[in-house]
Amino acid sequence: MPIQLSDFQKIGLGLSIFGVGFIFLGMIFLFDKGLLAVGNILFLAGLSMIIGFERTFRFFFQRTKIKATFLFFGGIGIVLFGWPMVGMIFEIYGFFLLFGGFIPIAINFLRRLPIIGSILLLPGIRQVVDRLCESRSMEHNVCSMWFTIDIKKYSFYRYRYDLLLRQNVNRLSKRTQSSFTPPSNNNSNQSVSSEKNPSTITTVLKGFNLNIISIELICLLLARPRNTQVNDVPESYTDNKLITAVRAMHEYLLSPSDLETLQKYKTRSPYTDVADSSRMLTVYRRGDVEKRAHEVWGSQENLNKEKAKRTKALRDEDEAKFGLKKAIKEYQKRLILIENASFDNRKAVKKNILTTGSGKVVIAAVLINATNAVVKTIGWLFTGSASLFSEAVHSIADTCNQLILSFGLWQSIKKPNPEHPYGYSNMTYISSLISGVGIFCFGTGLAWYHGILVLLYPQEMESVVWGITLLSGSLISEGATLYMAANEIRASAKETGMKFWEYVSQGYKPNVNVVLLEDLAAVLGVCVAATAMGLSLYLHSPIPDAIRSFSKSLLIASI
Repeated sequence: MPIQLSDFQKIGLGLSIFGVGFIFLGMIFLFDKGLLAVGNILFLAGLSMIIGFERTFRFFFQRTKIKATFLFFGGIGIVLFGWPMVGMIFEIYGFFLLFGGFIPIAINFLRRLPIIGSILLLPGIRQVVDRLCESRSMEHNVCSMWFTIDIKKYSFYRYRYDLLLRQNVNRLSKRTQSSFTPPSNNNSNQSVSSEKNPSTITTVLKGFNLNIISIELICLLLARPRNTQVNDVPESYTDNKLITAVRAMHEYLLSPSDLETLQKYKTRSPYTDVADSSRMLTVYRRGDVEKRAHEVWGSQENLNKEKAKRTKALRDEDEAKFGLKKAIKEYQKRLILIENASFDNRKAVKKNILTTGSGKVVIAAVLINATNAVVKTIGWLFTGSASLFSEAVHSIADTCNQLILSFGLWQSIKKPNPEHPYGYSNMTYISSLISGVGIFCFGTGLAWYHGILVLLYPQEMESVVWGITLLSGSLISEGATLYMAANEIRASAKETGMKFWEYVSQGYKPNVNVVLLEDLAAVLGVCVAATAMGLSLYLHSPIPDAIRSFSKSLLIASI
């Protein structure tokens, strides 16, 4: 059943994801204090919006989670104080203690997502994740049993027992004092009244101790492991069970001729209310059917092998049907495109990411942007320029986003199966959406953040000539991928009889569109970065470089 979230909870989920992302980036950038602080604030705000402020407060301040809460918030305080690495160690340990029980739930939720779920189901990753879930579930069960068994040793309940004991003793003493008569000449009455008090107190205390003992025994009985082993059903019961001919042929793979020699029984049909002999069902004893199946197939192992073989044949037949449906759907799309095109000499679709035009463009963009990211990072380390830093962040974001596009394109060419009868063609649109969100959040945020740092803490740039040289090489490589993406879109637009920007706006090839717009922004950004570095060198001021970082963040956000 899909998880239903309100709009407020969806916003909280997004803030939590962004918070985890900023924390991850803060750890990558050598435990940057600003990124870690922003990530923690976003994560806590998102968690409060998802489960509510009151539940968040109760969750962190449970009696059994005081230690974990102290470690988590103490780590955040240490990060803000100025020791980010030590603080993150405490924070991660506290986070694991707090949310360790939710790891199986979170993993099951992530397995439902399109791209992340496919990654978690890969052979090597799947075994590691399953073991992690099993270990956390086992630890949770052991802790629950330990708490139930040792409930009588828990200080809070001991305090309640002692408090109730003192209250009963005080109540009894007040009652005896009020009923005690003043001394008189009759000594026998005094002795009788004085002898009643100890016995009464002893009786009440014994009763109260029995109540305590009974409570402890109930706790121990509840904590005692139950015998959940299911007893075997006797064969005399299963053998006398009656089954229909259809069920016998389906479960035991028998033919009608195999059932002719078996003893037949008549039973009333559940599909009619009239007790008519002509409408009665023919049934067989299950024991007779099993013996007949053993005679036909020789053993239960042979029967299971034949069942698996026939199940596989049916699955292959269903996959062929789904593939035929997908082919018909694609053929109908092709007919619509041919009607709008000026000619119909279309090429056959090749189901290989390296042979399609979109695949070539995306793979080339991944390789070139990864190279540019390394080169720009080296240039930023040598020069300290905010423009080069924002360019390096842009190239890193482009590389990650284009890896997501490559994954979506690779998934989109997979064949249909019973679980996805219409194939995976929509994965290109999903991956493009995720890529766009990543560009907006991480690329824009980091460029803006570094521009503010340059204004607050200006540093003198060094080796500006080398920085401009690296930007020139980046301009050539980014221009090459921009040219490839433009050629691919121009050819596709010509086939469909559309104009260039009309084809881009319609989104027929979202992967290529993302590469085109990213590289267009990269080319413009490189030109502006070189200009800003030159102005900063000429004016001996970091302001042009910081302004360029802000403009780059706005350009990334517009893409």
